[in-house]
Amino acid sequence: MSQGADFAILIILKRPTRGMIVEAVKEGSYEFGYTKESSQFKIPKIQLLAVEDIFQDPLPIKLPPTAISPFKKPVIGESAKQKELF
Repeated sequence: MSQGADFAILIILKRPTRGMIVEAVKEGSYEFGYTKESSQFKIPKIQLLAVEDIFQDPLPIKLPPTAISPFKKPVIGESAKQKELF
């Protein structure tokens, strides 16, 4: 992919055409390891998502299982450098 991303989700207004699907499949899959039991996990490098699909539950896209939860509160601590400032 020209932007250097590992994978992408392209949100489109209408259902993807056959040509769009063919081009997305040509990009292949993104592989990464995520657990001790299984060394590889694959997801398509380009996933096409029509706007109407956004309202489905669950979303018809594949994400890495190591994605950070948007609801997880980050741990913020004071660093030694910050202590020196005050």
